[in-house]
Amino acid sequence: MGIDFFAYEVASKFNSYTLFKNVSVHEPVSTDKVNLLRSNWVKEHEKIGESFFRQKRSGSDIENLISFVKYQAKNILPKEFNRDKKNIAIFSGTIDEYAGVDGWNNIYESDETAGLQRILESFQSDSRYMFYLRVHPNMKGLPSSNSQLMDIHALSIRFSNLCVIWPEDIIDSYALMDACEKIIVFSSTMGVEATYWGKPSISAGSAFYENFNCVYRPKTHEELITLLLDNDIKPLTVDSALQYAFWQLSNGVHFEYFKKERDKNGFERITLDGVEIKADALPRLWHWIHLFPSRLKRVVLKPSLIFSKVTRIFKIKS
Repeated sequence: MGIDFFAYEVASKFNSYTLFKNVSVHEPVSTDKVNLLRSNWVKEHEKIGESFFRQKRSGSDIENLISFVKYQAKNILPKEFNRDKKNIAIFSGTIDEYAGVDGWNNIYESDETAGLQRILESFQSDSRYMFYLRVHPNMKGLPSSNSQLMDIHALSIRFSNLCVIWPEDIIDSYALMDACEKIIVFSSTMGVEATYWGKPSISAGSAFYENFNCVYRPKTHEELITLLLDNDIKPLTVDSALQYAFWQLSNGVHFEYFKKERDKNGFERITLDGVEIKADALPRLWHWIHLFPSRLKRVVLKPSLIFSKVTRIFKIKS
């Protein structure tokens, strides 16, 4: 129809938003934007990019990006992990987030679970290889009747060369990445993160960072298998990963009227045109009750959180 449209999304940069003209919010960063970023690249940008990866790994929430690591136990691997094997980590996406998005595809005709099946079938008779599937943590709490979870469960029963790490499992995603020799991702940010941390990273699906050339991007199943069998494969350049990370932290336009800030105790205060916005007492109480189990679990997994919180409060008061 020739009608321009704009899509809106909250940016990673704090108190900022992004506008997309005539494309969806799921569109990978365009080649033109990548080239523009590279043409203006300076040394200081590297430090900003590095902070993205280091904060992600430490479990810190970065601006508007949620960290799932804080719900995991540091350095914990699956009990059956065998370092004598050729171990491959697979980080899944969440199919229902992109299933209906045009152009957001993977190299397999159906969906990523069907792709997983083909990969596992290709190595089923080769006992040297073991695959560890980290199901995306944001699927935690979904009913077991979820079709993606049901399909993965079926794969876990069928294939002895697959170990599934479920969304609620406390296995350390970064310890898993470090311990495996190669990484496969379906849209997961762990693809670009693996490149930064020195691992060969293979993307089997679309990703926001795909035009930065920071991951291997096979076009067919056969090309993917060739990469997995290659004993001499090297991680791609860290520079490209740093460029994507810098884009994540610098992209966006500041809100004009909306403002979110945190007080000295870490509590959020939100204002619109200078007027504070607050939820009523009962909804706020219900919100904290709802959060309590997950926060208690974080403290159990990482008791140091209490010490760091108390230390920070005393520093502020002094």
